[in-house]
Amino acid sequence: MLHRNWLIRARHIVVAAFVICVLLSPTRKSVAEQPVGSVEQLIGVVSLERDGQRQRLTAGDSIVVSDTIVTGDGAKVHIAFKDGSSVVAGPDTRFAVSEYHTGADRRGLLTLVTGIIRTGVSALWGSGFAVETHAAVASVRSTHWVTIANTERASVFVVNGSVTVEATATGDAVILEKGDGIDVPVDGGLGPIKQWPMERVGRTLGPTLLP
Repeated sequence: MLHRNWLIRARHIVVAAFVICVLLSPTRKSVAEQPVGSVEQLIGVVSLERDGQRQRLTAGDSIVVSDTIVTGDGAKVHIAFKDGSSVVAGPDTRFAVSEYHTGADRRGLLTLVTGIIRTGVSALWGSGFAVETHAAVASVRSTHWVTIANTERASVFVVNGSVTVEATATGDAVILEKGDGIDVPVDGGLGPIKQWPMERVGRTLGPTLLP
């Protein structure tokens, strides 16, 4: 009987050890650690902040949810997501990949702290993708747009498609179409929708263009 009990206990110990090894295995990644995209191209110094650590990015590096990307003076980076979407960040920009789920609960959120990003969203996204700033949230309607953020305001310009822009301070929302732009003060409501002149369009797109 003692021998049988010992065998049972030994078997339980082996099973428990196996489970612990599987759970702690470095090859087993949580959903949050799974790459959602990678660096396609960059110019200048671009850094990645992850888990309290900062490192310099290079072409081909993977991007996961919760990563923060920081571009230096004159730097740019193009990140390609696995679903065909992309984002290009211009100089002196800081943004985070706050959410990126492509399953049944499809949801994507980029948080732009400061600087400029140009977002191109895959046709797979009928909705559920947004760029958030201190002043406004720009939500996708299958499109391509630019978001600019600083301490005073956010600006949104639609290159293609349409975008819903909501003022954080007031909750007011409007829909922008191709060629439309809008400025949203941090502590105010929505500014007027305008067809931006070519000179401003050029200044807006220039920082996010790569050779």
